[in-house]
Amino acid sequence: MSVPLTISQAKAICLMPVAILFIAILIHNPIIIGEEVLIQNYFNCWRDNPYVLDVHDCTEMAVETEEYWETVRGYDCYWVRGDSKDGNTGHRWNLVKIGNDYHQFESTTLIFNDVSDNYDILWIETGYFVDGKKVNKSIQLDDWKKDFGDI
Repeated sequence: MSVPLTISQAKAICLMPVAILFIAILIHNPIIIGEEVLIQNYFNCWRDNPYVLDVHDCTEMAVETEEYWETVRGYDCYWVRGDSKDGNTGHRWNLVKIGNDYHQFESTTLIFNDVSDNYDILWIETGYFVDGKKVNKSIQLDDWKKDFGDI
């Protein structure tokens, strides 16, 4: 004869896979998870200055997050410019070097993910901050495919 589960036991069983996944993510790359939390808090998850097309959109957000990565966190950061796979929309995001690895950072949502899965990369630029210092002009990298490979 089996004893029925209580509601709290059933909830614990349902949440177990989520907890295991969360632990696996933290073990896999805790630095990236920590960096996401820091930048989300820094920009208050864009609540104070939300996305507005042609006013405060991916371009302005990529500039702001590039400045954060370079000056606040001390990471090398680049701008990436791409077009959607169907060619209908353009987009801009960041490429951040943390440790020895480059990570794509979606500035509009403040999370690391493979943005280039949805966009064809047109070019990569230095941005307005290089080695943590403001520069007057962003420079398009000529040989970015050689420098960054298949991101």
